[in-house]
Amino acid sequence: MCRKLIKFNLSFSLLIFVGLFIIPLSSHAAGCAITPAPDFLRSFSFSNIPWPEVLKPGSTLIKTLGPARHPAWETAWDRARRQASAGNLKEAAESYRQALTAKPDLKAAAWELANVLHVLGRDNEAIKLLADMGDGGPEYLRTLAALEVNGGHFQLAAEYFISLLKNNPADQQSLAGAAFALLKAGDSGAALPYLKKLFKLSPDSPGLRRALACLTYEHGDYKTAARLFISLSGAADTPWRILRYTALSLEHSDKGRAVSYWRRLLARRPGDMEAQRYLAAYYEALGQVDKALPHLLALRRRYPRDHNLLKRLGKCYLGLKDLRKALKCLVLYRHLVPADLESARLVVQLQAALGNKDETLKALRDYIAIEPRPDRGKLKQAAELYGEKGLYSQALDIWRRLLGMSPDDPEILRAMANNFLAIGHNEEALKIWKHLARVSPHVIDVYRPMARLLRRMGRRQELTEVLEAIYEIAPADENVKLQLAAIYIGSGRDEKAVPIIESLRRQGCKRPEFYYWQGRLAESGRRLSAALKDYDRLLHSSFKRLEILGRAIRIAGELGRLDEVGRYLTLRRALKRPISEALALDIAGAFANCEAWQEAIDSYEHIINETAGKKDWPQITQVRARLTAGAALGLAAVWRHNKRLYEAGQALRMGLFVSGAGDLLVPRLFDLALLEGRPREAGRWLTLLHNGKGIAPWDFNLLKARLLLAGGEENQARRLALRLEDELQGGAAGENRNRRRPGRYLALADFWVRLAPGRAAGLCKAVLAREPANPRARVILLSLGRLTISALIREIRRLPTADMLVYARLARQYDQPALASLAAAAAEIREPDSLTAKVISAWALIREQRYRAGAAAWEA
Repeated sequence: MCRKLIKFNLSFSLLIFVGLFIIPLSSHAAGCAITPAPDFLRSFSFSNIPWPEVLKPGSTLIKTLGPARHPAWETAWDRARRQASAGNLKEAAESYRQALTAKPDLKAAAWELANVLHVLGRDNEAIKLLADMGDGGPEYLRTLAALEVNGGHFQLAAEYFISLLKNNPADQQSLAGAAFALLKAGDSGAALPYLKKLFKLSPDSPGLRRALACLTYEHGDYKTAARLFISLSGAADTPWRILRYTALSLEHSDKGRAVSYWRRLLARRPGDMEAQRYLAAYYEALGQVDKALPHLLALRRRYPRDHNLLKRLGKCYLGLKDLRKALKCLVLYRHLVPADLESARLVVQLQAALGNKDETLKALRDYIAIEPRPDRGKLKQAAELYGEKGLYSQALDIWRRLLGMSPDDPEILRAMANNFLAIGHNEEALKIWKHLARVSPHVIDVYRPMARLLRRMGRRQELTEVLEAIYEIAPADENVKLQLAAIYIGSGRDEKAVPIIESLRRQGCKRPEFYYWQGRLAESGRRLSAALKDYDRLLHSSFKRLEILGRAIRIAGELGRLDEVGRYLTLRRALKRPISEALALDIAGAFANCEAWQEAIDSYEHIINETAGKKDWPQITQVRARLTAGAALGLAAVWRHNKRLYEAGQALRMGLFVSGAGDLLVPRLFDLALLEGRPREAGRWLTLLHNGKGIAPWDFNLLKARLLLAGGEENQARRLALRLEDELQGGAAGENRNRRRPGRYLALADFWVRLAPGRAAGLCKAVLAREPANPRARVILLSLGRLTISALIREIRRLPTADMLVYARLARQYDQPALASLAAAAAEIREPDSLTAKVISAWALIREQRYRAGAAAWEA
């Protein structure tokens, strides 16, 4: 019985130290249970519970009981004791109940019965028995608590232990019991304060320290847990579980310090994936991808199906600038997790960095397909790549999408316009540029592409407006100024080009284009010497052009500078470029203007013979035919000037035969026939001209009037000429606009010079009313005596040199030697090297019968 009593006393202690430290772990440490050695409660057994004396081994009360007669309760009690000592516990229990029935207040017997019931495993009966006693003493509560624990009623046991602590808060036995019971009841939070108090009373107990460390960790008191685990992990042979929990605790408070424990754990257990996982995450968070990489690789080897590790490895390689390995990992991850946006963006970034444009575009398509709100930068990148590959329709689809996100964005609008241009939708592109100009009216880059487009489309008026807008924004822009000057000069608006050219001159512009357009402006203003200076500068620079050479030769001819013409011809040969028909015609005309008749004849004949020598005549272009006709006209004029009318006629006939330009050449053949007194031949030419329908009715009728006059039919000629004059001066403005050309007025004036000088003068005055400086009208008036030479020469001296020579040539044509002499002399003062001025001066002197002076002029 005594041995069984001792077993009962120790049973509760065993439950305490075995159960207390099987602590539930948090979810992240499941499977890594820490089971500290249950040594700290061994000194806190319940063997010292003050059971009644009769129950203790060697009790004198048991020895003194004898066979004397006693009351029934005492007899039953005695029998019960003897049965218990003999091990007949069931009979003993019955005897105890008989004794207690006879004497209910027999507390000692009740205590003994409770002990027997406990040994029999009938703790519930024992508890009820003791509860009915209602003793209330410490030993009573402690026993009840022990019985409740043994019966699995942990919450009730905890209440008994807590009641004991009210009277003795430092009772380690009660503290341990309360902690144990609460833990077994699943209320670890309530158990923690009792365990902490117990640890304060016994701080040197390793088992208690381990238990408290685990429990504080479980309840989130990571600082306390870390401190306790650190104190347990100082030894080199610290259990790996302690190292793990030390690291886990420090993860919440001091990640840097936790790393050392994770490393210690890996040194002990190289295959510990928890340590690998935490170290990889730690170094990734710090951006130390070189240190994170080995841990990620270890995790990848252990968990090959963890797809997220591929993504992390890809980002790690990206941080190490190993783009190909990063791309390999991320592409594999994309195959496994195609809906992941971050990896889609990274694959785009890597493909672009490696220069794989096709793969970049494919990656962008994948990214855009899964991203409900794609990044604008990625959309733009995709649109640009589509454009680079020539997939403009796809590019436009994305640009439209971007425009919906950012309406009126200039960059997007520009890109859309360029894509439309690439597929030939010029109107759509222009529409966008115009809209962009309204959105950003003061941004110069908006207008430049629009100007290029309009130039390509040949829309000169709109191009001018755009260039003017650019000029207003950037008045110092040389390119724009030069383009505007080109448009203004090319369209005859010299007055608008003048301030632009002046502005470029003030800026000190040295560009070849500037000198070209300055020369063109001077040429159109008849300042031929200044124009020739600019052209000459260009011809002696890298900006050599045959067109400029032709202009220089033509101007040198107009100024009568034969030496200059020769110099430019030498320059042309040095260029080693094939000569064009237009340039050849300019050369011949220059010789003719310089009165170099033989050179002019040779040049004109060369042009005609070149065309005549073509084997395949149908291949002769209309332009070449007109140039050949021009050469024939020039050659005929040279022969006619030199009184060789036959050669002039032959030149015209050859030109007509080669070029077929009857509208140009037949009227001259008609003139030549009249000049030679062959009206019948002139009539045939007129018939040919009429049948060919290559001449306007008004011009045809004027030729007819001249033919009638030459044939002696003066009245008919007069009537026809009067009708032509009425047509010139009457009728609707729109209907007769071409008829009222100054040339027709003057041609009709030539007709009236001998028949009706007054009418001729009236026609000339009508021309001067519209063109006050018309030289031919003035010379005709002078020949009619309707204008004084003194008044005319004053005006001529204020004119450019080239215009002086024009008057000199007209004066010779209309046989006005005085005017020719004065005009040529004025021109020679400005152009001492002008052969034309010298020749006309000599002619005028001879015509005025000043032969000696004329001969001297010829000699000069």
